[in-house]
Amino acid sequence: MPEPKSKPNPPKAPKHPVLDPADRARLRAFNTSENAEKAVNLVSNNLEYLTDPTLAFKTAPKGEKELKATFHIKNQPALSININPTDGAILPKGLHGHDDLDENESQQAIDLATKTLADLQKSSAPTSPFTVLPAAEFREPHSCWAVPIAHRGRIIGHIKVSADGSRLLDA
Repeated sequence: MPEPKSKPNPPKAPKHPVLDPADRARLRAFNTSENAEKAVNLVSNNLEYLTDPTLAFKTAPKGEKELKATFHIKNQPALSININPTDGAILPKGLHGHDDLDENESQQAIDLATKTLADLQKSSAPTSPFTVLPAAEFREPHSCWAVPIAHRGRIIGHIKVSADGSRLLDA
């Protein structure tokens, strides 16, 4: 019996827009240490305005459920972090808490994470429980700065800032 032929994968759409050389050069002009410092200062000056997070389960690329906490600054989503659905702990960037939870367990995970985050914010009041690291990464495809946010020595997320360092961007 002949082997079944597999269908070739359809071509993927580009993840980021392809820029022509003139646009790329124009956007790269924002990649200066002055703009990086402006981005870090903007995030540092606005970190105190982080609101209580919104918790929600998101579907990961392979279909797993992930618990995310999204913090807002001035009614704009600014920081999204991963939460372990089993114990409500904040996870470092790059580590995802996947769990196959039923509806009841999902609500328990949200309740646990809500309590954990509330305790965290209460224990650090009046300042933020998070630390702005004094550096920024330029993300060329998005033409923005990503300022790392840390908690207890681990990077937990980034707050994005416009390329010129003047305004916060949506998470």
